[in-house]
Amino acid sequence: MNDHSRFQELEKYGINLGLSRVERLLSALGRPEKYLRFIHIAGTNGKGSTAAILSSILAAAGSRVGLYSSPHLQHYNERFRINGEEISDDWLEQGITAITPAIADLNAAGSPPTEFEASTVLAFWLFARLDLDWVVLETGLGGELDATNVVQPEMVIITSISLDHTDQLGPDLCSVAQAKAGIVKTGVPVITAAEGTALKVVAAAARRRGAPLCRVEGARCEPQPPAAELIRWQRRGPLLWGGETFALADPNGDWVDYRVALTGRHQVENAALAVAAASRLLVDRSPEARLAQIRQGLAAVVWPGRMELVRRQPPVVLDGAHNPSGAACLIRTLREFWPEQRLIVVLGVLADKAWAEVGRIIAGAAATVLVTPPPNPRAGDQQQLLEICRQYCDDSRLISDPTAAIQLGLALTAAAPTPSLLCITGSLYLVGWARSRLLD
Repeated sequence: MNDHSRFQELEKYGINLGLSRVERLLSALGRPEKYLRFIHIAGTNGKGSTAAILSSILAAAGSRVGLYSSPHLQHYNERFRINGEEISDDWLEQGITAITPAIADLNAAGSPPTEFEASTVLAFWLFARLDLDWVVLETGLGGELDATNVVQPEMVIITSISLDHTDQLGPDLCSVAQAKAGIVKTGVPVITAAEGTALKVVAAAARRRGAPLCRVEGARCEPQPPAAELIRWQRRGPLLWGGETFALADPNGDWVDYRVALTGRHQVENAALAVAAASRLLVDRSPEARLAQIRQGLAAVVWPGRMELVRRQPPVVLDGAHNPSGAACLIRTLREFWPEQRLIVVLGVLADKAWAEVGRIIAGAAATVLVTPPPNPRAGDQQQLLEICRQYCDDSRLISDPTAAIQLGLALTAAAPTPSLLCITGSLYLVGWARSRLLD
């Protein structure tokens, strides 16, 4: 197995926005990102799913596609995928060995990189050596000052935007949207699912930089910004777990049907973004071939830890919802598919998230909440989260060991006098921990 412990020690530097450290690392390594073609994706929720869907479509179209996303669920290799497959241990070890001296030089200069910065540079080093047609690049928490924002992409995608990381990105939606829109580049097409205030910010950034703007929205939508192309989507029924059927309006106004192998209304929006992007990237194909390749990629996408049903009797669902918007989507989706079941939740939220609001949303819908710390140094004090949950759910308990919390959640769900389901959520770190224990 690979040894990425040399990177893990960088976690102590936490989040430190800025591009100077990444620029210095890349310069020391010969600017590997200059040899790659990027689709750059930012947003609050859905950017990982959108990236995975788009990668799957491009691979179905015959391209060799690198996908960089974070954090990983179970294995560090997951952050670096080629056509859906994790990078090998051998390649990962070569990359870590190659960039470690440059990291050591920054440390010695008193400017140590963060773990995410080192991981991003590692991705560029690996992908530059693996003969790729495209790299689908997911930002971390921001945009303008995110470590990934050193590239010159050929397309920008901005998913839905809501309040998150307000301590780093600003106190209101306008500030957060401005940070996300920082990945917009001069003349580079932008496709977005932003709405309201966030949409106005993204549209303004596109106008300033002369970037063509395409808006992806549900069928009932508000007037679009001037000069913005509009792609409408509709969710179809009936609801089936493990996939969503939907339709997009083509340029003639006719509706074209699709199916994506992910669950939840929010995944329809993510799939619509990916289809809109792929339609432009595959413009050299015939309309018939393009449609077939898009449908094939949608059907083949796999994205663990997002509305993932890992057991059926009783149901056990894993979802990485870690902010209020994601928590609301989670509860809405669970109630759509299991309207009668008691909801038992294992909940762990990082200290730098909007944990109080997440706790309120989750606990307000649950019969039992088992609060537990995610296995991450940023876990913080879960006692405060417990106090919030108890305001909305009487049966809220603090379980200090995540494994014990999962075991108790399984036992409570199995022994419940009425049909119940278990959901493990609040952090991808907790979801990955649970997944390794439930599936491995």
